[in-house]
Amino acid sequence: MISLDPVDIVGYIAGALVLATFYLQTMLKLRMVAICSNVAFITYGALTHAVPILVLHTLLLPLNITRLLQMKRLIRRIIASKHADKSLAPMIPFMKVMQFPAGTVLFNQGAAADTLYYVIRGQLTAVTHQVDMGPGSVIGEIGVFMPDHKRSDTVVCKSDVELGAISAAKARVLFFEHPEFAAFLTRIIAERAARAIPAPPAPAVTPGGRNP
Repeated sequence: MISLDPVDIVGYIAGALVLATFYLQTMLKLRMVAICSNVAFITYGALTHAVPILVLHTLLLPLNITRLLQMKRLIRRIIASKHADKSLAPMIPFMKVMQFPAGTVLFNQGAAADTLYYVIRGQLTAVTHQVDMGPGSVIGEIGVFMPDHKRSDTVVCKSDVELGAISAAKARVLFFEHPEFAAFLTRIIAERAARAIPAPPAPAVTPGGRNP
């Protein structure tokens, strides 16, 4: 019968936790398991006097905790923003929070569409189509998925704004990997396309209900 030393058990647990991170598909769970792994490796390193392991995971532990807290704060702000949609959840771990003062031109019509934005706070306007966008709005999705990857409008900040930003490359990956996110973006693009097409004039109807 194999007898395991308690120190070895700690080492195996630490290794198993590292292995588990490769199978996780969400960043929140990955960070939490990574923190547990750091704690296990710190314990193992201290018990075995393995200084390189001890130093490495002592440095990684606060980094993983910081990233986890940042992600949780961002999730709370996204959920708190008006019209937040659960289909945006796959985007959250990849978002970089950016702030712009009122009057800033976010991008110009015809510019390269390299970023997709989510409005956390503030108001923006699409100049050409004269559409205002507030918290909960997605901006720049049309250009990201157009064949030429060009902006279809100029967008200006009407007030100070806080935006979640994600690169076009990551947005396209999420589109194919997360059906709910793809359906959400498809709906947004279809709604914008419908608004851009003027409705045909209604046919004239006589008081009796018959067309003249």
